[in-house]
Formats: sequence, structure tokens, C-alpha cells
Amino acid sequence: MSSYRIVVKDRLSGSFAAAVDPAMRQTDADGRTALAGPLVDQSQLVGVIHYLHDLGIEIIGFEVIDDESPPRPIGGSNA
Repeated sequence: MSSYRIVVKDRLSGSFAAAVDPAMRQTDADGRTALAGPLVDQSQLVGVIHYLHDLGIEIIGFEVIDDESPPRPIGGSNA
């Protein structure tokens, strides 16, 4: 199981924000939102990406994260 960090362009709102554990969600002052957490496999990752796309949420960054690494700011070099 790997952990991933997906950064989207805007703040998440409504039922989608309520469905995401607040510990796995971070929003910066510019309104970008980072979602981070473990996914079972790549097909689950693809499912999340398709779900965001179907909701019209623009993905602006993506990375595989190491559970040992400290959290980076949303605007980090790979986002």
C-alpha cells in the first residue's frame, strides 16, 4: 500500500469535503486543497482521479509520499 498526495485547484466544498477525513485534507491561503492518504493499489488511485475529474475538480499536482516524511506545504516543488 502506498500513500499519495493529490493537489486540486480549489477548495473542496459540500458533500465531497464532508466525505474526506479532515486529517487527510489541507487547504492553503490560495484556496488549493491537498488530499493525502494511503490507497490500496493503482486501480484505487485511478478511481479517485476519475472521481475528481467527473466532479469537474482540476488536479494541479500529484506525488507518491513516504509516510516517514513530514508534510510539505501545498505549493511545494512537486505540486
